Amino acid sequence: DYLFFLDVSREEAINRNRGRIKKDKETDGEISFRHANNQGLDYRANQIFFVNANRAYQDVLKDLKSISWKGILSVNRH
Repeated sequence: DYLFFLDVSREEAINRNRGRIKKDKETDGEISFRHANNQGLDYRANQIFFVNANRAYQDVLKDLKSISWKGILSVNRH
C-alpha cells in the first residue's frame, strides 16, 4: 500500500481555506490547530511519499499521477 502525505505550510493552508466558498468552513485558528496536530504523525504503510503541496494544483497532481503509475507498473512486472 502507498501513502501520500501532501505537505503544505500552515500559511498556505490558511490562505487556501480563506479562498474557499463554503458554509461553516474552518477558522484560521482551527486550520492552525489541525495543521499542528498532523505534524510528526507515525503512518503505517509499505511506502510513504511526501509530496510538496505548496505548489500549483496541476504540479501536485502531476507528481501524484507519476508516482502512482510507477507503482502500478512495478507491481505488474513482478
